[in-house]
Amino acid sequence: MRLVAYTDAVELGGADLSMAHLLERLDPAIDVTVLGVSQPIVERIARARPTASTSVVDPPRSGHDLRSLTEHLRLESLTVHPTCSSTQLGINDALHALAREVAEEVVVPQDWGCCAFAGDRGMLHPELTASATAGQAAEVLARPTEAHASCNRTCELAMTRATGRPYRHVIEILADLVSTPPNVSTSPVPANSPQGVGQ
Repeated sequence: MRLVAYTDAVELGGADLSMAHLLERLDPAIDVTVLGVSQPIVERIARARPTASTSVVDPPRSGHDLRSLTEHLRLESLTVHPTCSSTQLGINDALHALAREVAEEVVVPQDWGCCAFAGDRGMLHPELTASATAGQAAEVLARPTEAHASCNRTCELAMTRATGRPYRHVIEILADLVSTPPNVSTSPVPANSPQGVGQ
């Protein structure tokens, strides 16, 4: 079995430390590759798994790669939560370009900011995320949209808990839309997806 562990972090944070702890405890029979955009972060995570291979890739920085997309369904509206990593990497423009492929109207809350989930910190101390996201959550709930997206799984979990609205990776939603025939209606949220967890 092979596992690829990806991080888009450019500075060491709680999510990366949690990933290192997880890799350290995985079955030795699993072949692990640590993939990321920062050599120091990739090497730091891989230290927990001496047998792991590593690979560093350039982050996407524009929407140019979207030119090859075929005509596809679009949602009416989408709320987007940029992340600390996407901001540090300078790829929020690429995130917005993806979002515009997903929906006719893209909403970025004015009060968006760090969700303070920090890997597993938000699970252990939910009050941190509740406090950090209170303003943004109120804005999201006051401005309903058809779907909600971000570009980092722990941030998506944090915002789902904060708002009670299911956040998914923007590429997941786009993939659903691109793979759905134009004459078939689609929902941005799978039928079995939870509608969020209360704080």
